[in-house]
Amino acid sequence: MRGEWNGLQALFINYCPYAYYVHYLAYQLQLALIVAAREISNVHTFFQNLIFIINIVSASCKRNDELQAFQAATIKHLVDIDEIKTGKGVNQVGGLQRPGDSRWSSHFKSICSLIKMYGATCLVLENIALDGSTYSQRGDTAFSFKLLMSFNFAFILHIIKDVIGITNMLCQALQQKSQHILNAIHLMTTTKTLIQKLRNDGWKTLLEEVTSFCKHQDIEVADMDDCFSSVGRSRRK
Repeated sequence: MRGEWNGLQALFINYCPYAYYVHYLAYQLQLALIVAAREISNVHTFFQNLIFIINIVSASCKRNDELQAFQAATIKHLVDIDEIKTGKGVNQVGGLQRPGDSRWSSHFKSICSLIKMYGATCLVLENIALDGSTYSQRGDTAFSFKLLMSFNFAFILHIIKDVIGITNMLCQALQQKSQHILNAIHLMTTTKTLIQKLRNDGWKTLLEEVTSFCKHQDIEVADMDDCFSSVGRSRRK
């Protein structure tokens, strides 16, 4: 659409040189959210690691087949112990999705797919780390597996899921063909209220969710009462 040489923008400019291309408003909001979030170094590092992990697991058809087989076995086990319910259209295997910089909703889908297939992803990485054909492949995979088994990664995964889950509803609403300006303003106000509520009152619920997830995935849970030293020259406590 926006290609200046072969896209629709180029065709318009050839016909009318004074035409000016602008992104539609929902797309501008998505780009603003991406840039604002990645200004936080931990969030930027998280998404870089997320893409790295997904690229390793999705590098070949064999790995994708292995991932889906592990996920199918996991679903069957959960159904057998009555931890999840069966039904039409539920518990589909699916796969991991890469986040795209131009689509904030793709970040949300990517995070949700990883949470859903977390255990299966760990098993695939563990197998590649042991049986990889090259030392670099085994080393990169071992690093990715270590990331997935860290409390820090799991914690940021869930807090980003909660935040962009709220903003994703607004992005989806703004992409509707017919949207009244007053309704859009109301949606924006509601989104800000939900984010503020998450900031003020969401810590306990978030920590319980992350702790439960980590115990289920055999990830060591950090002790929030321990002394913490920030990384850097100052060594601040």
